[in-house]
Amino acid sequence: MLKFTLSKKLAIVTGSTAGIGKAIAKEFALAGANVIVCGRNAERGRTTVNEIKENAGSADFIPVDIADETSIRALFEETRDRHGILDVLVNNAGQSQITHFLDTSGSDLMAACAVNLQGPFVCSREAIRQMRAANKPGVIVNISSIGGLMPAMYDVNQYCASKGGLESLTKTLAFEFASYGIRVNGIAPGFVETDMVSSAVQGPIKPRGPIFDPARLLLGRRGKPEDIAAAALFFASEASSYVTGQTLLVDGGFSIG
Repeated sequence: MLKFTLSKKLAIVTGSTAGIGKAIAKEFALAGANVIVCGRNAERGRTTVNEIKENAGSADFIPVDIADETSIRALFEETRDRHGILDVLVNNAGQSQITHFLDTSGSDLMAACAVNLQGPFVCSREAIRQMRAANKPGVIVNISSIGGLMPAMYDVNQYCASKGGLESLTKTLAFEFASYGIRVNGIAPGFVETDMVSSAVQGPIKPRGPIFDPARLLLGRRGKPEDIAAAALFFASEASSYVTGQTLLVDGGFSIG
């Protein structure tokens, strides 16, 4: 029996119009899933869907603002109406802003939490409501960050705080809903080359910290979105059927370097 398969599964991947989310959407489609690509940029979302379909995959685009609870509810309702009850949710959408701690406002923190913590909270709630109502097991995968587990970067304090909250959410949901057959796990990427990282590097305040030290990356390279996608497939599939409440560090060895 093939365990790394998502045949006939329905998956929502938030923030899947670019970067890590796009790689996950493509990986899931290759594994047989019907993937709901979602995000704010409709043009990029349709491009992702077309690329998946060009490789004989199944996908649909539904727009969502992950910081807006009403928009999230609409995403899950439209997904159910078009495709049925979902099997897998990947909370991937994220936001990062480089600001010195002493210059960071409460609204900066709340903006980060709206996307990185509140969004996954509401998405998970809506996913579990559907799964429970249908008496159906399911999987939630939260894309966190190495910064939510240990010091790795300077000047991204609000991002790290929100990701730390996501780490706690992963464990509490896993604990509360395991008896219903709902597994919840997390992935903490290290330095992954994405458009968001490239944009930060080119910004007025340069990102700093040990995560940017090549010597700390024991495997000798920066991560790629596909590295995270492979880990997400493990958690979404039956290959991890006896795993819940765990976070997998996909960091090239940074955390032990």
